Amino acid sequence: MPELATAAIIQANLKQIGLTVELKPFPPSVFHTRVSTRGEPFDLALTAWAADYWDPASFFLPLDGRTIGDRRNNDWSYFNSPTFNRLLDRANRLSGNERYRALGELDVRVARDEAPYAALWHANDHVFVSRRVRCLLFNGNGGLNLGAVCLARR
Repeated sequence: MPELATAAIIQANLKQIGLTVELKPFPPSVFHTRVSTRGEPFDLALTAWAADYWDPASFFLPLDGRTIGDRRNNDWSYFNSPTFNRLLDRANRLSGNERYRALGELDVRVARDEAPYAALWHANDHVFVSRRVRCLLFNGNGGLNLGAVCLARR
């Protein structure tokens, strides 16, 4: 499993700075239930995530601490910053380029100052199609939904 190999590399890297990491792999259904339950004993979880839709604000949904409950949380870092929440709300009240700029600044601030997440990799897939191709629908992981593709008439 590539996840276990990645976890072992993280474990070895953290050992070099004096941090001991115990690996506990779980089947996906158990993993998701455990990390989304408040109070589960873990400090670090290795998982994949993709935005549901292509709006910059969607990348902040897993950091909105106001959504944390006892179970079924999407904020697995349990990050809850009143300052972040206020800045996110302020940015989302803007429109156009002002909104994008404010969300970009918030992204830099969180990554630089608060870092509840660490990105290990990012898929950067490109889909090239002819002008006749229509009905482009992308899955949550960024892949093209081939069942939805259609062709325009000539």
